[in-house]
This record gives sequence, C-alpha cells and structure tokens, in this order.
Amino acid sequence: MPPCERCHEQAGRPGHFPPHRDLVPGPVLRDEAGQKVYTYRCRRCGQAMLLQAPAADLPDRWSFGGRTCRF
Repeated sequence: MPPCERCHEQAGRPGHFPPHRDLVPGPVLRDEAGQKVYTYRCRRCGQAMLLQAPAADLPDRWSFGGRTCRF
C-alpha cells in the first residue's frame, strides 16, 4: 500500500509540525552522528515516518522511513 495522504502531507514538513493523528510513536534511535531519530508508524498505511535533523546545525524535518523499517 502506498503512503496515505496524511503521510504525504507530513513528509518534508519542519519538525515543529506535530505528527498527524494516525502516527503512533516508536522507539527513539540514533543516527550515525549520534543524533536522535524519532520514529513513528502510520496506523492507516503502515508507513514509517522519521523526525530528525539532517545535521546538528539544522532543524528537524519529517521524512519517509519506508514500510520495511524495523522498529
């Protein structure tokens, strides 16, 4: 199943936008640089969404994590 409309709208948004109502929080992970990555899974479409900063000096952004992300 492709990402639902809510997940499409969430992707690319700045981190100050709250997760949409179908996103369920998952574990907090660390990327290669040691920064926190907040994980969510959509109840509607199964899409994994990530909230993370691309670099330490940049703000958080929402991105797709894929349905095959294991968390």
